[in-house]
Amino acid sequence: MKRILVFVFLLACIHVSAQITKVGDCKVSPDGKMIAFICYMGMQQDIFLYSLQRDTLIQLTHSANLDFDAQYKKSLNWLDDHRILFLSKHNGLVQQYILDILTNTLKTNGSSASHEYWLKYSGVNDEVYYISSRRGSQPAVFRKKMNAEKEMKVSKGNINCILSSISPNGEYLTYKEMPLGKTVLVSLKDNKIIKSKLPAKNTNVLAWAPSSEEFIYTHGTFVDDDVVKIELVLYNIVTQVSETIVKDADYISGCVWAPSKDKYLYTLLKKSYLVDHKSKETKEYDVLGSPKIWLRDEKSILFVQDARAYIFNLSDKSIKRIIN
Repeated sequence: MKRILVFVFLLACIHVSAQITKVGDCKVSPDGKMIAFICYMGMQQDIFLYSLQRDTLIQLTHSANLDFDAQYKKSLNWLDDHRILFLSKHNGLVQQYILDILTNTLKTNGSSASHEYWLKYSGVNDEVYYISSRRGSQPAVFRKKMNAEKEMKVSKGNINCILSSISPNGEYLTYKEMPLGKTVLVSLKDNKIIKSKLPAKNTNVLAWAPSSEEFIYTHGTFVDDDVVKIELVLYNIVTQVSETIVKDADYISGCVWAPSKDKYLYTLLKKSYLVDHKSKETKEYDVLGSPKIWLRDEKSILFVQDARAYIFNLSDKSIKRIIN
């Protein structure tokens, strides 16, 4: 009977995967054993959980039972190994919710009088960072402790902002000022903007080094009205020195840095490149999609391509399909 139940469960997992039309946000749990996904099933958005140990995919939320607005889900974050923080629209506003996967319960993380977007969580600081508007002002960056109502504005002035990234050590935050797309670097320790030598527009932070002293960003330049050339650049916060990794690319689909090793991988249209940061030795791989997560084993990377999600092994170049 046990074998039959397991077989039925695996069939259900395969059926659910086949219904997924697009893979959105994805984050690995702090213990490295599970990956949470926000997936689209047509217009429906739901949270799925993949177990690396069991090689199983299950659906955690079921938005088909909700009205259209309540199906909205964005910005996945793991609080610990069994709680997932994300944005949803259950009460008419986009707000923060915590899903406990052990008890299958959902609760709010505070509330505000406005929609909240681009939510990110730092386990080091036990804080959340997000974009919201207040009293008709432009979308600004805010921060607050978990389970708290009091918040603090991070961005300066009345400028439309988009939250970008948080350093691994929780000391730095980056956001973009729109419409120019200028990246602003903030010290979270004293809530002050750090002067940098980053380009004044069209930049986007992709990956932080484990040391939190460096990050990799893209910079776009218009060649004419229709053509944009993109460069991939390594920036050192301490020395304020930039190092060009790729110049004049048509498209850069993503970049991830190894959790503890001094290596990073970036992907162009049809090729991925593994770079040793110290020696500059580079290896080329024929792999499609956008690199999203460098897993704990230090040799596997999660890639997403439209409705597909798979794990690519750098050592033997094998592919393990997770979704579709």
